[in-house]
Amino acid sequence: MTSKQIRLLAIVLLGLAVLLALLAWQVGRQPAQPAASAGARPMHAVVVTTRPAEAGKPLDAEALKVEMLPIDPAGAYRDVARVTGQVPLVALGANVPVLESQLLSGLAAQVPEGERAVAVSVDEVIGVGNQVQPGDYVDVFLVLRRDQQEIPDSQARMLLSRLRVLAYGVASVNRPQAVKPEQMMARQEGAKTAVLSVPLEQVSRLAMAQHSGRLMLALRNPQDEAMPSDGMFAEPPPALAARAGVPADAPRAAPDKATAGVLLSGLAAGNGAPAARAPAAAPAPRPLQVAAPPAPAQVRERAGVEVIRAGKRDIE
Repeated sequence: MTSKQIRLLAIVLLGLAVLLALLAWQVGRQPAQPAASAGARPMHAVVVTTRPAEAGKPLDAEALKVEMLPIDPAGAYRDVARVTGQVPLVALGANVPVLESQLLSGLAAQVPEGERAVAVSVDEVIGVGNQVQPGDYVDVFLVLRRDQQEIPDSQARMLLSRLRVLAYGVASVNRPQAVKPEQMMARQEGAKTAVLSVPLEQVSRLAMAQHSGRLMLALRNPQDEAMPSDGMFAEPPPALAARAGVPADAPRAAPDKATAGVLLSGLAAGNGAPAARAPAAAPAPRPLQVAAPPAPAQVRERAGVEVIRAGKRDIE
């Protein structure tokens, strides 16, 4: 190989080296490519807290957000609306997932504000032939018999209207009873109690009625919203009177009415109740009988001195 050929080969190799250097420089300037999609971890939408939350206080919308996380915890929520208003059982930190097991999920969460869940005893007759289901609406009727025996003074009337049934037997609105296919037409036999959602100020009335009379549930159409007229009938007197100095017309909140309670006599009284019997009148005193004064002739005859001679009575 001549020197001229060697120089030509060297020039070619040098050009190749320059091209390789330029190519390496271009590759080094490009950003790193992400990993292959097959090896990427999937992301999940999870509701998390934006700030610490106290136990027992409802969660508001500002305390929640949806964040994409590489984990999908069991019982996590995807929508903030499903968590808003629910009550955590434990304190929650900031930026932590909200789980179903951390929230109040019992029957208490189904009780509206201002009402209380109250259980009443039922049987097949009281419970409309065991056809009542959780979520239904019922009217509560009261039957009172005076002294449990006296028929003329008995009464029956509607005590409370349009109460929602929270539970009946073992089934409840938050935990429906699982029904097997062969039991779809079977009635819910053996129910002993029904849990009703009762306004707080009416709980005392229902408790007194249950222990002093007999209750009966009347099933009603949920679309029927008819209610008794306000102020149509007098309210029964409370068991506790307001303390001195409180005006008689002072407004009373529902807890105040519940604390005041109700008397059984007031619960049984009403327009339909018989009037109280008046006490029997005492017998009129007999006038004193005064003997009439003797006639004047008799007075004159009796005047004088009585003398007895030989067994004979003479007046001289």
